[in-house]
Parts: sequence; C-alpha cells; structure tokens
Amino acid sequence: MYYNGANCDIYIGKGAGRKLLNDMRNAKKSIKIVSPFLSPFLISELINFKKRNLEVELITTDNIEDYYGKYEKNIHKLIIQNREIDKGAAEKREKWKDLVKILSYINFGLVATLSAIAYYLQDRKVAFGLIPIVVIFLIIRFYKTKVKNKRIYFY
Repeated sequence: MYYNGANCDIYIGKGAGRKLLNDMRNAKKSIKIVSPFLSPFLISELINFKKRNLEVELITTDNIEDYYGKYEKNIHKLIIQNREIDKGAAEKREKWKDLVKILSYINFGLVATLSAIAYYLQDRKVAFGLIPIVVIFLIIRFYKTKVKNKRIYFY
C-alpha cells in the first residue's frame, strides 16, 4: 500500500496481528513498527529478529509489562544507547577496587593474627584488637559503596 508516497502496509482489524507477524517473518532487511499497543509475544519476536541482524525500529506509547528472569524487561534488549566511558572516572574506580582488595587482605590477616593471639593468651584485653578490624571493615564498606555508585558512563 502507498500512503503519502511511502511504501508501507497498514494493518487494522481482526487478524491484523497474524498478517503483521507473517510479514515480519518474511522481512529481509528491516522492520519498522508504529503501534500504540504491543503484546509481550511481539516484543519477544522483535528480539529474535534483532538477533538475526535485522534492523528493528519500534515506536510505541505502551507500557509493556513483559518481564524475564529477575524482573528484567524484555524490551530493554531492543534499546541501544550510545554510551561513552569517562576514562578518569574509570581509573579512579579501579583504584578504589584495588584499595578494597588490599584492605580486605589486611583485614583477613588481622583477624587471623588476633584469633591466634586470643587463643594463646586467653586474655580479654585482646578484644581491643577488634577496634582496627571494625574500622577497616567500615572503610571497606565505604569504598565498596563508592565503587558501586561511581558513574563511569555518560550518554
């Protein structure tokens, strides 16, 4: 069908979804869909077409409640965003990861040493050795949170 000089097909009414699906399966290069309503099945089909290296364009206003696994929306697999990495932020994040790793090793060593000393001395004063362990543990948690929240991508 030609509409305003454009080569396109318009599907309306009963059986429109079946006709649309047949034409989509016969597509060789690209699929472009403009629809206010989409079914979860159609989204999964579009994902399969995307995996077959067909160009998929979708315009919709529908809130698609199609979840997979741990509440990951299937439609997010169709969205491609151009993102760039902030090299300075990525380097800082890697330094924090290395610091967390080093502090974890130090903390493990302190716990092992304190356990051995507490076993041999059997004195309550050894419990004061827990103070630096707790402080290092809190520092580790602080840096883990910073690593998790550090934005290295910008769109």
